[in-house]
Amino acid sequence: MDKMQEHFKPIYYFIAGISAAVMLYVIAVTWIPMPKENQRFVDIAFGFLLNLVGQAVNYLTGGSPVKKAELESKHQSYEKKDMG
Repeated sequence: MDKMQEHFKPIYYFIAGISAAVMLYVIAVTWIPMPKENQRFVDIAFGFLLNLVGQAVNYLTGGSPVKKAELESKHQSYEKKDMG
């Protein structure tokens, strides 16, 4: 593994954990009966968790051309440090 992969390894684990938590939450909300009074809380939590997953995907894909260029320059600087 290069240094870039080692540097981002905890972030990948965090994103995998968030994704697993969202999947478990969706399964729980689908199969466990919820009282009608709590429906709004379930919807808010569901929206928040889906937003987290969306942000994680956005982070992993670079999000925007500016962000991609920034990440590419960081990657090149890591490569230069390895060679030098």
